[in-house]
Amino acid sequence: MYQQYLSIAATAWLVCAICSAFIGQQKQATGSGFLLGLLFGPAGMIAAGFVDGRERCRKCGGPQNRTDDDLPYPVCQHCGAEKSVE
Repeated sequence: MYQQYLSIAATAWLVCAICSAFIGQQKQATGSGFLLGLLFGPAGMIAAGFVDGRERCRKCGGPQNRTDDDLPYPVCQHCGAEKSVE
C-alpha cells in the first residue's frame, strides 16, 4: 500500500518537473524550470513562470526574444537600440 502511494507521488513530482520545463521553455529557461519542478513540485511550476533566461537589452533592459538567426532585425524590439553582434 505504501509503495503505491510513493509511486503515485513520484509520478506526480515528475509530471510537475516536465510541466515546469515547458513553462521555462517559453522564456529560454528549460533546465531551470525542470529543476524547480523537480525540487519543489507544484510550487516549482509557479516559480518557473518567474524565471527568465532571455538576454536583456543593454539600453532599456527589455527581454530579447529574438536569437542570432534574426540578423535582419539586429535592434531591440522595445527601444530600437542596435544589438551588438559578438
